[in-house]
Amino acid sequence: MYKELVVYDILHIRSLLHLFDGASHAQTTALLLATGFLLGGPANLISTAISADLGSHDSLREDTAALATVTGIIDGTGSVGAAIVQFLVGYLAGCHPVGEGGTMVCTWGPVFVLLQVSGILSCVCLVPLVANELKRTCRR
Repeated sequence: MYKELVVYDILHIRSLLHLFDGASHAQTTALLLATGFLLGGPANLISTAISADLGSHDSLREDTAALATVTGIIDGTGSVGAAIVQFLVGYLAGCHPVGEGGTMVCTWGPVFVLLQVSGILSCVCLVPLVANELKRTCRR
């Protein structure tokens, strides 16, 4: 299960690299849609997979209240992380009004770097889980 998450994460990182080559509005729109598609599923799967792994752990198997608490903490941590990223996007974009009409100008490059770095960090965090999964698969 974790192997697929890493593959989606790598595809997401690759889809953002094109944005630094001066992509057109249509290309940027298509790539952002693809990035959202590639990130949405794995983001939900990660919290589900972690909860499932914890559910099979011996110390939590019999205690459903503890398992529910741990699952809630995992989901809450993800929500706090999403809120922090939204703040960072606004800060990194550095939007400011220009001219008399007050047209907003934003610098989106740092935002896409943030997305790439977060994708790389999530791959790094999944490396031990993927290694264990590959070991179990090879033993069969």
